[in-house]
Amino acid sequence: MNLPNPEPGENSGVIVELRNVSKHYFGPLGGFLGSALIAVSIEVRRGEIFALIGPSGSGKSSVAKIIGGQMKPMEGKVKVFGRSPRHRSIKPRIAYLPQPGSNPSNALRDLALLQALTKRAELLILDEPLSGLDSVAQQEMKGFILDQARQGKTILLTSQLLLDVADMCNRIALFYKGRVEAVGTLDELLSSPEVLRSMAPVLSSSLSEQMLQILRNDLSERTSKQPPLARASSKITSTENEMLSPLIKPAAAETPQVKSPSSADPIDHQRLAQLTRPHPGDSSALSS
Repeated sequence: MNLPNPEPGENSGVIVELRNVSKHYFGPLGGFLGSALIAVSIEVRRGEIFALIGPSGSGKSSVAKIIGGQMKPMEGKVKVFGRSPRHRSIKPRIAYLPQPGSNPSNALRDLALLQALTKRAELLILDEPLSGLDSVAQQEMKGFILDQARQGKTILLTSQLLLDVADMCNRIALFYKGRVEAVGTLDELLSSPEVLRSMAPVLSSSLSEQMLQILRNDLSERTSKQPPLARASSKITSTENEMLSPLIKPAAAETPQVKSPSSADPIDHQRLAQLTRPHPGDSSALSS
């Protein structure tokens, strides 16, 4: 799929800026409940298709709402076209579309709504535009997004799965637990071993299984070569276990189709448990 390239010069300037943006939640009595966003800083350039990728609850939709003027950050600065996205002169230049319904039959209706909303807008913000759509509807939506980009509009979209949108994005921001783990082109992200760890939660089930099988083989090979004392002290850390968990149990929202009760689970949970179980001589437990 041919991607439109932002023009050099003025057209390639930054039109969306987030600097150390945070969003926290508090209970009715003021008690801290958690953070949706933690010190998020990103830039979106004019004319590019920029994707926010992350599992459910990672903060990508909150960022989309903030950029679209639908939500205020508690900390940090946000500028769209040099002003607040809530400024009356900026609002008409932004088209924000929340996550559509999961009924594929509504795809044409959603496209018609998009076309009506985006006639005058320069920045299109699409929250999970491919969610719940079948393959045909997804291709129609992708065609619309690429057509808008060719017209010179800037597109910011979100997705839970990297491969759903990787073929039409100029740059990608990986989100995990309210933080930006990495930003760059797909080639740049794939060239960094550290970034590959952050990609685990946004891969499809089939790719996750392949990665998990490689990890199983690697762990088995390493532990078989270690002396008994080393094997006793070798265990998966809480951070590594946390990064593995999305591979084992992808979020339900990532798979629109309901799994048949007769379908076999592709993940060998028993084998994984054997790989991650501490040695009997190790008294420390893995984090859940």
